[in-house]
Amino acid sequence: MTTYKILALPGWENDGFILKKHMGELHNLISKYVEIEYLDPPYDVSKSMFPLPPLLDTQGRKVYRWGNYYLDMSDDIEKIKNRILQNPKIIGLMGFSQGVFIIGEIGQLAHTDLQLAKQLRFLICFSSNGIKPRKIHYDKKNLITIPTLQTIGSKDFAYLESIIQTTEYLNSQVIWTEATHRVPILNYDQKIELANFISNKLDQPKL
Repeated sequence: MTTYKILALPGWENDGFILKKHMGELHNLISKYVEIEYLDPPYDVSKSMFPLPPLLDTQGRKVYRWGNYYLDMSDDIEKIKNRILQNPKIIGLMGFSQGVFIIGEIGQLAHTDLQLAKQLRFLICFSSNGIKPRKIHYDKKNLITIPTLQTIGSKDFAYLESIIQTTEYLNSQVIWTEATHRVPILNYDQKIELANFISNKLDQPKL
């Protein structure tokens, strides 16, 4: 049986280690279906004006973000796209906050890259990015047709941005929570919904 993989894209002032901590038991749930590879954004922002994620041991750790000094993420997007295309076992993307912006741009590229569109079976978006890049990467936006599940937290400072974000996707599946800007803690029914969303894309039995 083929073991498929998804790439996990952290948010601002995160890295793969921190995102995995934020995932909590959702990491184990998703790992029943696919391997999760947590990526580290390339730019060090340890001295950022923004606070570090709470309740995590980040003392002495560097933390990162996507996008260069001007928040231009074009190079990051291209590298992740190539990483996907070079490994046919990568069938999905999962992101939090700023990582969701990368997911949206990869979804846009799938309109013209047929191999990318065929390979990516699903996208999972936790919250949305509240940081707006200074450079417009694409003049024309298309509805993203890759099956997508999004979580929206009613106490998230990016709540409105998260709702607007749903308009970028065709018939996205939304899980509503009371979470702040974080990977949400899902209840039992929501966990089943997430698990079935993934299993449907892998042709595996539902829970």
